[in-house]
Amino acid sequence: MSGNGPTRAFECIVQGLEYPMFVVAAAADGDADACLVGFTTQCSMEPPRFAAFLSKSNRTYEIATRATVLVVHRIRPDQHELLRPPQIGAQQ
Repeated sequence: MSGNGPTRAFECIVQGLEYPMFVVAAAADGDADACLVGFTTQCSMEPPRFAAFLSKSNRTYEIATRATVLVVHRIRPDQHELLRPPQIGAQQ
């Protein structure tokens, strides 16, 4: 852990939290990409709404700005292996 005072206290609180992981996929104009979502939240109860926030520095964000549909996938704990980059040349 880094920091001191309030920063250290905050890190102590959140280090044990287990947030669900989400991946957003976007496609537009022949480009497609997907990325791990940094922040998500329920943002309305009526009507029911869920928000996924993308980093502007991510290639998926640029594609998402041109897409008409985004797909958000919830990744279950038993699917976390899907989030690891493929091992190029690794033996199976």
